[in-house]
Amino acid sequence: MQHRILIILAITASLASTAEARTWYVAVDGSGDAPTLHAAMDSANAGDTILVGPGTYEIETCLDVPAGVSVISENGPHETRVVGVGPLPPTCGFNLQTGSNLQGFWIERCQFVIFAGRGSQIIRNITFGQTSLSANDPCFIHNNLFAAGAVDL
Repeated sequence: MQHRILIILAITASLASTAEARTWYVAVDGSGDAPTLHAAMDSANAGDTILVGPGTYEIETCLDVPAGVSVISENGPHETRVVGVGPLPPTCGFNLQTGSNLQGFWIERCQFVIFAGRGSQIIRNITFGQTSLSANDPCFIHNNLFAAGAVDL
């Protein structure tokens, strides 16, 4: 009897510790599940999706995209921009961790850094303008546009 109770308690504890994936919505006016892109990145866990509404998001520091998190624009690069503010060269941008996914943004005046992965980051449908892109590890970069000024690879 005690053995059954211990097994039931172990199963219950393991199920309780397994978190379900969540979608975090970010709106430019701060009315989403997270008030800013930074707050969404800080709150997200592996398996989560950050859905970003249309608008222009100004950033001053790096956005660290956690491992296994997808950051997706709701309406694509023509309606959702991430723009670094401050002097050039930019000191803001994105750091993509293992298994992260970034899709559907216009990214301008930012550093774009891909690191700590083993080819599992995905960058898709991004328009880059005045952006520095560097990859320390192999990654999947698909269907992107390099426009509106210099891009360093």
